[in-house]
Amino acid sequence: MTRRHDYHRHEFQPGRSDPSRRWAVSVKQPLAAMLATGRVRLLPKSEAPPEDLIGKRLVIHAGAGDVPYAHIREGAERKLRDAFGTSPKLLRPWLPRGMAIAEANLVGAFRIGRVIDGRAAYSPHAKHAAYYLGAWREFDGDPVLDVGEIEARWAWCLSEPAIVNERGVPLKGVGGVFDLEGVWREQVAEALQKGAAA
Repeated sequence: MTRRHDYHRHEFQPGRSDPSRRWAVSVKQPLAAMLATGRVRLLPKSEAPPEDLIGKRLVIHAGAGDVPYAHIREGAERKLRDAFGTSPKLLRPWLPRGMAIAEANLVGAFRIGRVIDGRAAYSPHAKHAAYYLGAWREFDGDPVLDVGEIEARWAWCLSEPAIVNERGVPLKGVGGVFDLEGVWREQVAEALQKGAAA
């Protein structure tokens, strides 16, 4: 019987994990593609990024799932059409999933106070917007792919994205920020164990 792996132990633990390792964050498509190509620089998340990783390179992992159509607002669909020249429905079959696709500098983060005309803004007067990390100010008011409810969420600020060549290795994402190499090695070992048992 194959042992169930605990991938949560590969998540970043502040004060315990080594920031110099390759850390990744799993992002659903089509937002992952927009970040990887620099069309948008803000990644909305429910939590702040680990402070130890501010100023480090962060791998963008394209998750196996997609942002639900119902959550793609009109403004987001317009951004996708402008970026890729087609609708989200026609774009989705062409987007990679379940693998690392890019890396970028995680330079800061701020709590989103409001979204105006598709741009995320920090607001010191908003109840949930009194927090920030790193060099976030240059990203204040940046375009954001407005999918779902993103007000009061954290905007992770990414710069200098670059496509990575991970040899098309399939990889299941892990919640939070995770150790890319550690998770990859564990999943390969699990696959080999299943193959040997077959």
